Amino acid sequence: MCSPAPAGSPAYSHAHPPPHWARVQELWARGPRALTAFYRGGWRQVPEGERWWEEAMGGKIEERRRAQLSVVQGVRGGMEGARGLVGA
Repeated sequence: MCSPAPAGSPAYSHAHPPPHWARVQELWARGPRALTAFYRGGWRQVPEGERWWEEAMGGKIEERRRAQLSVVQGVRGGMEGARGLVGA
């Protein structure tokens, strides 16, 4: 999942992949250990101007994430409150 193609451009597909797709394939090709290392903090070593995932996950994806964050925070607050009731 990524942000949709810009207006006036064809939709992303196998024939027309998003611009960050080559980077995803490059990371995937290095194997599961490299991918795990990237997820566990290796992404921090990528210079700020080269963080391809920020553009890929921006726009509508970021809007949806922010909207759903309040729901998750509500659930978390409820779980912490319940934990306080049982003294755990």
